Amino acid sequence: MYFCMSLSFACPKCHAQLASSSLDSFVCLTDHLRFERIDGVWRFLLPEGQTHYAQFIAEYETVRRGEGRGASDENYYRSLPYHDHKSADWRIRAVSFDSFLAPRGEFRFVSGARPSPA
Repeated sequence: MYFCMSLSFACPKCHAQLASSSLDSFVCLTDHLRFERIDGVWRFLLPEGQTHYAQFIAEYETVRRGEGRGASDENYYRSLPYHDHKSADWRIRAVSFDSFLAPRGEFRFVSGARPSPA
């Protein structure tokens, strides 16, 4: 059974349009690959990509922890780029993010607040 959703995605391997197999998954009818939404994030990295990037991700996370960045609370990441009070970098990223969304008429407010100009 396939569900009708307003989202449209292409297979990262063959570029065919994906079919929605549930509210939280898409399937490629050509390659028989399944892509799922986990914790609100769509996962479109191919299995070979996961292997390829595993070392990079482990090293990146080690460096970021050493710098005191990141958090164990998933809400910290969901509130970015607007609510990281530790880093001026995120204020810059918030402006860039708004610039990306504005031409599309899209706006993302987290907790109804935006950072004040620096």
